[in-house]
Amino acid sequence: MNRALFLRPAHAVLLAALLCSCAKPEFPPGGPIDTTPPRVVLTSPADSTMRVPADAGIEILFSEPMDRVSVRDGLRIFPPPGTPSYHWNGRRFKVSWAEPLTPNTTYQAFLSAGARDVHGETLGLPITIRFTTGDSLDPGKIRGLLRAKTLPMHGVPIWVFPDSLGLHPDLANAVPSYVTETDTAGDCLYGLRACVEPSRQEVGVEDRVHDRQQPLLRAQREVRRLR
Repeated sequence: MNRALFLRPAHAVLLAALLCSCAKPEFPPGGPIDTTPPRVVLTSPADSTMRVPADAGIEILFSEPMDRVSVRDGLRIFPPPGTPSYHWNGRRFKVSWAEPLTPNTTYQAFLSAGARDVHGETLGLPITIRFTTGDSLDPGKIRGLLRAKTLPMHGVPIWVFPDSLGLHPDLANAVPSYVTETDTAGDCLYGLRACVEPSRQEVGVEDRVHDRQQPLLRAQREVRRLR
């Protein structure tokens, strides 16, 4: 014998609440997905600092924990001061050298936009820190626009070589004077300040495998000099 089930209004409201609570969406294990790009909060020395001591290193404070390998591999200093040592303390990253910095020299520390946090979110924009052990930064400036028809143009490494190496330097063996990247949005522009010589050659390199020994592209480019 079938019996119909009747609920009083109060019981019906309670049952509906229980059903809604069972269907409530929840974050996956580990909490909400991180979609916020990391940021560089502070650097030492700061950009454009002068009279930096010869025994100084470079410290970078990030807004959140970083993937240490991507930061280490994405950092370049020009001219190279020597063999680097890397140190981490939470969100703080430091690089130092056994050799002292050269007197009256402008240095450029470059961190790739591909450096990422522990959740895989990238910086999105490259970071450049210019500083000098002398009384003034080098005055040279370079700005360029990368042009290519079918190959990627955003976030492409730009290596800067002296004129003495000619129009087609040996990219596998020549050491660049500076490194930067095209921007990750917009017109694929790149720029450098505090350079030694405004008349350097620029070579765009598509670096799919992140291996400096395997340059894959010499890109045609248009360069506008800023004096």
